Parts: sequence; C-alpha cells; structure tokens
Amino acid sequence: MVRCSYGKEYIGETGRFFNIRLKEHASDVLRNRTSKYALEEHSCSSSQYMCMEEAKLIKKEDHYFKRKIKEVVKIKKIKTP
Repeated sequence: MVRCSYGKEYIGETGRFFNIRLKEHASDVLRNRTSKYALEEHSCSSSQYMCMEEAKLIKKEDHYFKRKIKEVVKIKKIKTP
C-alpha cells in the first residue's frame, strides 16, 4: 500500500520482493514511465506525491490467484465507506 499526498491509497500486488518492487515504482515515477502501472500513471498525471517512504506490505501471499483476490478485496474495502 502506498499513500498519496492527498490521502488516497494505492493497493497493488506483486510476486516479487517488496523493497525491490517499491524501488522500481519510484524509478518509474521519476522517469515518467506510466504505460504499465496505475501507481506511476496516477502520480505523473495528477502531480500528486506518492509517499514511497511510508509504503507498507499489507499481506504476503505466494499463490498468484490468492494474491490477486486479496488485492481486489482490499481495494473494495478502501473504496467502500
């Protein structure tokens, strides 16, 4: 989970090591590479600061489909007041 400067949260999933993926996101934002990932696209298009230093791993799941389902459930919980 990465929080945006105005308080919204980005939830994503990866099968890679968290710290490595976070560094890749930060690098993509710095280089305006937005073609593949929602985090980079949002950061670059809205000029919002993504608080990468406050990013946190919510849950570890090795199984691909379980990870995808958990991502969707977490996103739905955030969007539902």
